[in-house]
Amino acid sequence: MSQTYIALVGAGGAVAGAVAGALSTGLLGLKVARTQLAGQRQSQVLDLQEQHRTRHREISRTTYVDLINEANKAMKDIIAVMHSKVANIDLMLERAESINSKLENVSERITMVELEGERTAARKAFSYWRSMEDATSTIAQLLMRLTESGASQNLNPNSTLRDVDPLSAQQAIEAIQQSRSEFMEAARSALGNNSI
Repeated sequence: MSQTYIALVGAGGAVAGAVAGALSTGLLGLKVARTQLAGQRQSQVLDLQEQHRTRHREISRTTYVDLINEANKAMKDIIAVMHSKVANIDLMLERAESINSKLENVSERITMVELEGERTAARKAFSYWRSMEDATSTIAQLLMRLTESGASQNLNPNSTLRDVDPLSAQQAIEAIQQSRSEFMEAARSALGNNSI
């Protein structure tokens, strides 16, 4: 009986060992499977986040480009007015009116930059628009000086609005160029292109 008992205990121990080993292997396998699943989920989350960042960068880029295109149109008109001949004041006034409507388009694009762009780029976009607004104020002042004081009679007919006050005109243009450069740098940085 003692041999049978020992054999049963031995067999029971072997079975228990086998069960414990299988259980241990199963638990280890389950742990490895969970770790792999967690890694896959983390990888999927990172992929989705990168896709979102890429999509948002494209939206921001499009928004910045739209602002720049509209600002370029306004800038073209500002320069055209500054270089208009004083002999044709009606044309100057017509062009000045065109600037206002183009600056409204720029203002709408700034709202989009504020919504879709990076904060620093949005602040610089506003400064860019503001510098163009200031240039239109300078143009209005030059036009008033030209018409009120009879300054056009003292100028050569080939003179331009810029010749009424060259320093003010130059400062207005330089302020726009400076604010444009600052906006471009902020936009490049926001898009991750600041090394270019």
